[in-house]
Amino acid sequence: MSDSSRDMPTTQSLRWPYLGVAGGVVLLAAALRFPIVGQSLWYDEIYTLLNYILQPWEQIVAGQYSPNNHVLFNLLAKLVTPEYTDPAVLRADIGQVAVLIRLVSLLAGVVLPVALAWPLRKDRPYQAILIAVIAAVHPWSICLSGWARGYSLLLLLGGLATNWLPQRTTSVYWRYALALTAALYTQPIAVVLVPGHAMTMLFLRRPMLSTWLRSAGLAGVLTFFLYLPFLGGAGQYWSGSRGASIGYLQFVGVSLRHAQAGDNVGGAAAIAVALLVIIPGGLVAWRTPAARPMLMSFAATAVLGLLVPLVLPSAGEVRAMLWLIPLYCMGAAAILAAPMRMPWIGWGATAMLLIVLGILTSRILRIPAQPIRDAIVEARRLAGPGGRVIGVYMAAAEARAVYGNLDAIAYRATPLPSPDPASLPSLQEAESPSAKGAIAVVFYESFIQRDAPDLWGQLQERYELVVRLPGRVSPTAIYQRVSP
Repeated sequence: MSDSSRDMPTTQSLRWPYLGVAGGVVLLAAALRFPIVGQSLWYDEIYTLLNYILQPWEQIVAGQYSPNNHVLFNLLAKLVTPEYTDPAVLRADIGQVAVLIRLVSLLAGVVLPVALAWPLRKDRPYQAILIAVIAAVHPWSICLSGWARGYSLLLLLGGLATNWLPQRTTSVYWRYALALTAALYTQPIAVVLVPGHAMTMLFLRRPMLSTWLRSAGLAGVLTFFLYLPFLGGAGQYWSGSRGASIGYLQFVGVSLRHAQAGDNVGGAAAIAVALLVIIPGGLVAWRTPAARPMLMSFAATAVLGLLVPLVLPSAGEVRAMLWLIPLYCMGAAAILAAPMRMPWIGWGATAMLLIVLGILTSRILRIPAQPIRDAIVEARRLAGPGGRVIGVYMAAAEARAVYGNLDAIAYRATPLPSPDPASLPSLQEAESPSAKGAIAVVFYESFIQRDAPDLWGQLQERYELVVRLPGRVSPTAIYQRVSP
């Protein structure tokens, strides 16, 4: 009897239990992710809704270029979102709309744990289950699954493309080419996957290298034509002088803290744990041949993601480092699944990790990315009848568009020399004549301090802080006027 014949019963016997466990993991992932789709929309999501999802189809596929246009995600979100032409109706339905525009990310996040575990389902079923469970409870994966942005979909498509790297010689490996094209059409940062896949094919599957080259080339051609309407605008955008939103070392540290906690919390301890899980855990996982394509692909992709901001500072966004998620899940699972003389130690370590991730996840479930909705409700309560609620600076116009209850918007401190109807007023102009009960809601205090110090000075002079609502991306502060 051949080796393959002897292995057949084992493979068949694992199939249905694995599918049953996978179903349980999907339910667990859905249960952890669904609560966050009801949280307040934050600035990037509102921008996406107003500028893409609610716009005509051509605005998404051929409008002005912006890296904020996650094209494939926006197309899918538009498919499930009703059309709104009346702003009042949109504001009335915004709770339902928030769920709908996040649905694509939610579904991608629910499927992701199974996609990451899939390559190990036959050779290392226990390790595959650990990967799936850790990915299901991973705080950063949960966070991305609750955003009306393309990152969760991008991570899923990147994982599928990696799973579907060519395993036999053929003219074109279509499912790989289409998955890579879809990832690139979701967000161009998926291009860093290509060198990682190239290394994987060169070192692990060299006989199929020519098949991969043709398949990746086809994906490149398809992506070129899909992005053709944006090429001119893209050139202008990336040739412009744009500085980084944060310093490079800060970017690296925040990325590693997100890999552990799903948020910029935990300090040096979170960075140390993330490194200990990713690097030694990756070395342990490398012993499993089925894990090597994904490990090599995402390790190379993560390294490139860390290096690109040195060349393009404006590309240094923490959310672009989502490639650390699969590395963390695979590293943690490999360490926990390693053979031990005392199995209870492994079970205890697994329970401890899941408890820690659960505690970190509770923060994701309790604290929204940016409490725009909650801050406006609280500001309206503080203002009372006849009071005036003013949205200040960045995100104010978007917040009023979807949540209403902002009487005015203040964007600059010094009035323009001549009237300009297209400009937004200063804080003083936005106040009522008596300014009695004036409340200012500030969505990005750090940006005002950095970009509009005169406006910040006016706010500090005329108002005092009442409350600052926590947010994982940015808190929202509520100020009350104290000086006449």
